[in-house]
Amino acid sequence: MAALQPGGRAEWAFTLVIFAFVTNYQPVCNVIFERSGTRSMNKSYRYELLMRHSNETALNTRRELKHQVMEARKIFGFLDRHFRSLEQTPKGLVRNVKMALTARFTNHLFSALFLIERGLILDAFNFSRSALETTAFYWLVCHDQTAASLYEGEKSLPPVEIRRRLESLGVDVHKIRELYAFESTVAHVGNRYDSLQIQWEKGDQGKLLIGGGRNSNLQRAMLGGLGMAVARFMKFEKDYVVTGVDESEDSPAKT
Repeated sequence: MAALQPGGRAEWAFTLVIFAFVTNYQPVCNVIFERSGTRSMNKSYRYELLMRHSNETALNTRRELKHQVMEARKIFGFLDRHFRSLEQTPKGLVRNVKMALTARFTNHLFSALFLIERGLILDAFNFSRSALETTAFYWLVCHDQTAASLYEGEKSLPPVEIRRRLESLGVDVHKIRELYAFESTVAHVGNRYDSLQIQWEKGDQGKLLIGGGRNSNLQRAMLGGLGMAVARFMKFEKDYVVTGVDESEDSPAKT
Protein backbone atom coordinates (compact mmCIF):
# COMPACT_ATOMS: atom_id res chain seq x y z
CA MET A 1 0.00 0.00 0.00
CA ALA A 2 1.58 3.26 -1.11
CA ALA A 3 1.54 6.45 0.94
CA LEU A 4 1.03 9.95 -0.37
CA GLN A 5 1.94 12.82 1.92
CA PRO A 6 1.80 16.18 0.17
CA GLY A 7 3.24 18.89 2.36
CA GLY A 8 1.69 22.05 3.69
CA ARG A 9 -1.45 23.66 2.36
CA ALA A 10 -0.42 24.01 -1.26
CA GLU A 11 -4.00 23.47 -2.42
CA TRP A 12 -4.90 26.98 -1.30
CA ALA A 13 -1.57 28.72 -1.75
CA PHE A 14 -2.27 29.83 -5.30
CA THR A 15 -5.63 31.35 -4.30
CA LEU A 16 -3.85 33.66 -1.87
CA VAL A 17 -1.35 34.68 -4.55
CA ILE A 18 -4.19 35.43 -6.97
CA PHE A 19 -6.05 37.51 -4.40
CA ALA A 20 -2.89 39.55 -3.87
CA PHE A 21 -2.40 39.94 -7.61
CA VAL A 22 -5.90 41.19 -8.40
CA THR A 23 -5.82 43.84 -5.69
CA ASN A 24 -4.20 46.01 -8.36
CA TYR A 25 -7.17 45.43 -10.63
CA GLN A 26 -8.16 48.46 -12.70
CA PRO A 27 -11.51 48.74 -14.46
CA VAL A 28 -10.86 48.03 -18.12
CA CYS A 29 -12.60 51.22 -19.21
CA ASN A 30 -9.93 53.22 -17.35
CA VAL A 31 -6.87 51.34 -18.62
CA ILE A 32 -4.47 52.42 -21.34
CA PHE A 33 -3.65 49.13 -23.05
CA GLU A 34 -0.92 48.04 -25.37
CA ARG A 35 0.02 44.57 -26.53
CA SER A 36 2.89 42.73 -24.95
CA GLY A 37 5.75 41.34 -26.98
CA THR A 38 9.37 40.31 -26.93
CA ARG A 39 12.03 41.68 -29.24
CA SER A 40 11.70 38.61 -31.43
CA MET A 41 7.97 39.22 -31.79
CA ASN A 42 8.29 42.95 -32.49
CA LYS A 43 4.63 43.11 -31.40
CA SER A 44 3.56 40.89 -34.26
CA TYR A 45 1.29 37.99 -33.40
CA ARG A 46 1.60 35.52 -36.24
CA TYR A 47 1.49 31.90 -35.14
CA GLU A 48 5.22 31.29 -35.57
CA LEU A 49 6.14 34.29 -33.42
CA LEU A 50 3.54 33.46 -30.80
CA MET A 51 5.03 29.98 -30.53
CA ARG A 52 8.55 31.40 -30.25
CA HIS A 53 7.42 33.74 -27.50
CA SER A 54 5.64 30.89 -25.72
CA ASN A 55 8.70 28.65 -25.86
CA GLU A 56 10.94 31.46 -24.60
CA THR A 57 8.58 32.08 -21.70
CA ALA A 58 8.55 28.37 -20.82
CA LEU A 59 12.35 28.16 -20.90
CA ASN A 60 12.64 31.16 -18.60
CA THR A 61 10.10 29.64 -16.21
CA ARG A 62 12.05 26.37 -16.11
CA ARG A 63 15.25 28.23 -15.31
CA GLU A 64 13.82 30.39 -12.54
CA LEU A 65 11.47 27.76 -11.07
CA LYS A 66 13.64 24.73 -11.79
CA HIS A 67 12.87 22.94 -8.51
CA GLN A 68 9.10 23.48 -8.74
CA VAL A 69 8.98 22.35 -12.38
CA MET A 70 11.01 19.20 -11.65
CA GLU A 71 8.77 18.33 -8.71
CA ALA A 72 5.67 18.83 -10.88
CA ARG A 73 7.08 16.55 -13.56
CA LYS A 74 7.49 13.72 -11.03
CA ILE A 75 3.74 13.37 -10.61
CA PHE A 76 3.40 11.94 -14.11
CA GLY A 77 5.66 9.04 -13.23
CA PHE A 78 3.40 8.30 -10.29
CA LEU A 79 0.25 8.56 -12.40
CA ASP A 80 1.80 6.21 -14.95
CA ARG A 81 2.49 3.63 -12.22
CA HIS A 82 -1.08 3.97 -10.99
CA PHE A 83 -2.43 3.49 -14.50
CA ARG A 84 -0.29 0.37 -14.93
CA SER A 85 -1.52 -1.01 -11.61
CA LEU A 86 -5.10 -0.60 -12.81
CA GLU A 87 -4.19 -2.52 -15.97
CA GLN A 88 -3.28 -5.50 -13.79
CA THR A 89 -6.70 -5.66 -12.11
CA PRO A 90 -9.48 -7.93 -13.44
CA LYS A 91 -11.09 -6.59 -16.58
CA GLY A 92 -14.49 -5.05 -16.11
CA LEU A 93 -16.46 -1.81 -16.17
CA VAL A 94 -15.06 -0.42 -12.91
CA ARG A 95 -11.47 -1.10 -13.94
CA ASN A 96 -12.01 0.42 -17.39
CA VAL A 97 -13.74 3.53 -16.04
CA LYS A 98 -10.98 4.09 -13.49
CA MET A 99 -8.41 3.78 -16.27
CA ALA A 100 -10.33 6.23 -18.45
CA LEU A 101 -10.68 8.72 -15.58
CA THR A 102 -6.99 8.39 -14.73
CA ALA A 103 -6.06 9.04 -18.36
CA ARG A 104 -8.32 12.08 -18.47
CA PHE A 105 -6.99 13.41 -15.17
CA THR A 106 -3.39 12.94 -16.35
CA ASN A 107 -4.09 14.82 -19.57
CA HIS A 108 -5.71 17.70 -17.69
CA LEU A 109 -2.70 18.07 -15.39
CA PHE A 110 -0.26 17.73 -18.27
CA SER A 111 -2.11 20.51 -20.11
CA ALA A 112 -2.16 22.65 -16.97
CA LEU A 113 1.62 22.23 -16.50
CA PHE A 114 2.23 23.10 -20.16
CA LEU A 115 0.19 26.30 -19.79
CA ILE A 116 1.56 27.30 -16.39
CA GLU A 117 5.11 27.16 -17.75
CA ARG A 118 4.03 29.51 -20.52
CA GLY A 119 2.22 31.92 -18.24
CA LEU A 120 -1.19 31.19 -19.80
CA ILE A 121 -2.75 31.35 -16.37
CA LEU A 122 -6.45 31.69 -17.21
CA ASP A 123 -6.23 28.76 -19.61
CA ALA A 124 -4.40 26.67 -17.01
CA PHE A 125 -7.29 27.23 -14.60
CA ASN A 126 -9.72 25.68 -17.07
CA PHE A 127 -7.72 22.44 -17.03
CA SER A 128 -7.29 22.57 -13.26
CA ARG A 129 -11.05 22.83 -12.87
CA SER A 130 -11.58 19.92 -15.27
CA ALA A 131 -9.10 17.84 -13.26
CA LEU A 132 -11.09 18.58 -10.09
CA GLU A 133 -14.31 17.55 -11.83
CA THR A 134 -12.64 14.27 -12.86
CA THR A 135 -11.47 13.78 -9.29
CA ALA A 136 -15.02 13.96 -7.96
CA PHE A 137 -16.15 11.30 -10.45
CA TYR A 138 -13.22 9.08 -9.48
CA TRP A 139 -14.17 9.47 -5.81
CA LEU A 140 -17.72 8.43 -6.62
CA VAL A 141 -16.57 5.24 -8.35
CA CYS A 142 -14.27 4.48 -5.40
CA HIS A 143 -17.21 4.73 -3.00
CA ASP A 144 -19.91 3.18 -5.20
CA GLN A 145 -18.77 0.87 -7.97
CA THR A 146 -22.23 0.87 -9.53
CA ALA A 147 -21.62 4.55 -10.35
CA ALA A 148 -19.18 3.40 -13.05
CA SER A 149 -22.20 2.83 -15.28
CA LEU A 150 -22.84 6.59 -15.23
CA TYR A 151 -19.68 7.04 -17.29
CA GLU A 152 -21.40 5.43 -20.27
CA GLY A 153 -24.46 7.65 -20.13
CA GLU A 154 -25.49 9.63 -23.20
CA LYS A 155 -25.55 12.79 -21.09
CA SER A 156 -22.94 13.36 -18.41
CA LEU A 157 -24.05 14.30 -14.92
CA PRO A 158 -23.27 17.91 -13.96
CA PRO A 159 -20.52 18.33 -11.35
CA VAL A 160 -23.04 19.46 -8.74
CA GLU A 161 -24.93 16.16 -9.09
CA ILE A 162 -21.73 14.15 -8.65
CA ARG A 163 -21.00 16.05 -5.44
CA ARG A 164 -24.56 15.48 -4.20
CA ARG A 165 -24.19 11.75 -4.75
CA LEU A 166 -20.93 11.79 -2.84
CA GLU A 167 -22.60 13.61 0.04
CA SER A 168 -25.37 11.01 0.09
CA LEU A 169 -22.63 8.44 0.64
CA GLY A 170 -21.27 10.38 3.60
CA VAL A 171 -18.35 12.04 1.85
CA ASP A 172 -17.54 15.61 2.89
CA VAL A 173 -17.12 17.54 -0.37
CA HIS A 174 -16.87 20.99 1.19
CA LYS A 175 -13.27 21.51 0.08
CA ILE A 176 -13.71 20.45 -3.53
CA ARG A 177 -16.97 22.39 -3.82
CA GLU A 178 -15.23 25.52 -2.55
CA LEU A 179 -12.23 25.04 -4.82
CA TYR A 180 -14.40 24.25 -7.85
CA ALA A 181 -16.45 27.40 -7.27
CA PHE A 182 -13.28 29.49 -7.04
CA GLU A 183 -11.74 28.01 -10.18
CA SER A 184 -15.02 28.45 -12.06
CA THR A 185 -15.06 32.12 -11.13
CA VAL A 186 -11.50 32.54 -12.40
CA ALA A 187 -12.29 30.64 -15.61
CA HIS A 188 -15.44 32.60 -16.45
CA VAL A 189 -15.16 35.58 -18.77
CA GLY A 190 -15.68 39.13 -17.61
CA ASN A 191 -14.56 39.60 -14.01
CA ARG A 192 -11.57 40.95 -12.11
CA TYR A 193 -9.61 37.74 -12.68
CA ASP A 194 -9.29 38.69 -16.33
CA SER A 195 -6.52 40.95 -15.06
CA LEU A 196 -4.38 37.78 -14.82
CA GLN A 197 -3.73 38.28 -18.53
CA ILE A 198 -2.54 41.84 -17.96
CA GLN A 199 0.93 42.97 -16.96
CA TRP A 200 0.45 46.19 -15.05
CA GLU A 201 3.08 48.83 -15.74
CA LYS A 202 2.20 51.78 -13.56
CA GLY A 203 -0.99 53.51 -12.66
CA ASP A 204 -3.53 52.90 -15.38
CA GLN A 205 -1.08 51.48 -17.92
CA GLY A 206 -0.85 47.79 -18.70
CA LYS A 207 0.08 45.26 -21.35
CA LEU A 208 -2.22 42.51 -22.55
CA LEU A 209 -0.24 39.25 -22.42
CA ILE A 210 -1.05 37.67 -25.76
CA GLY A 211 0.69 34.31 -25.84
CA GLY A 212 1.31 34.31 -22.09
CA GLY A 213 3.77 36.01 -19.80
CA ARG A 214 5.75 35.58 -16.59
CA ASN A 215 4.23 35.82 -13.12
CA SER A 216 6.72 33.92 -10.98
CA ASN A 217 4.83 33.98 -7.68
CA LEU A 218 1.61 32.74 -9.22
CA GLN A 219 3.37 30.16 -11.40
CA ARG A 220 5.29 28.86 -8.37
CA ALA A 221 2.08 28.45 -6.37
CA MET A 222 0.22 26.74 -9.20
CA LEU A 223 3.08 24.32 -9.84
CA GLY A 224 2.99 23.38 -6.17
CA GLY A 225 -0.73 22.76 -6.40
CA LEU A 226 -0.34 20.02 -9.04
CA GLY A 227 1.05 17.51 -6.54
CA MET A 228 -1.80 18.24 -4.17
CA ALA A 229 -4.25 17.63 -7.01
CA VAL A 230 -2.82 14.12 -7.50
CA ALA A 231 -3.01 13.32 -3.80
CA ARG A 232 -6.63 14.49 -3.76
CA PHE A 233 -7.44 12.34 -6.80
CA MET A 234 -6.09 9.25 -4.99
CA LYS A 235 -7.60 10.04 -1.62
CA PHE A 236 -10.21 7.28 -1.63
CA GLU A 237 -8.33 4.72 -3.71
CA LYS A 238 -7.96 1.65 -1.49
CA ASP A 239 -4.38 0.95 -2.61
CA TYR A 240 -3.07 4.22 -1.16
CA VAL A 241 -2.90 5.95 2.19
CA VAL A 242 -3.24 9.69 1.60
CA THR A 243 -2.60 12.18 4.39
CA GLY A 244 -2.51 15.94 4.54
CA VAL A 245 -5.30 16.52 2.03
CA ASP A 246 -8.53 18.25 3.04
CA GLU A 247 -8.05 17.12 6.63
CA SER A 248 -11.60 18.01 7.64
CA GLU A 249 -13.00 15.28 5.39
CA ASP A 250 -13.58 11.87 6.92
CA SER A 251 -11.96 9.14 4.88
CA PRO A 252 -13.49 5.66 4.96
CA ALA A 253 -11.39 2.89 6.44
CA LYS A 254 -8.88 1.44 4.00
CA THR A 255 -9.18 -2.26 3.32
